[in-house]
Amino acid sequence: MPADSVLLVTYSGTDPWYACMWQRVLYPRAVITFPSAGLSGAAMARLRASYRIQYAVATGSPPADPGFARTQDLGNVPGSPDRVWFGPLSR
Repeated sequence: MPADSVLLVTYSGTDPWYACMWQRVLYPRAVITFPSAGLSGAAMARLRASYRIQYAVATGSPPADPGFARTQDLGNVPGSPDRVWFGPLSR
């Protein structure tokens, strides 16, 4: 992932705590967090176009697919049944 890339982090449920941890860990890289329930096709297209998002991290049981071209399973979130997927997004 290039250093100037914006990362989309999606999360399930209503608690963005784990998603916000990605923002803290990757600071000062731009990280956009978004609930996976709001991932309609039109909303995702607008979000990706607005921020030129090319990579994503998705968390959930199972994680919602924001349009991955391919994924790498990073395992479980510690203390949670949620899985974490990372990968580039389809163009």
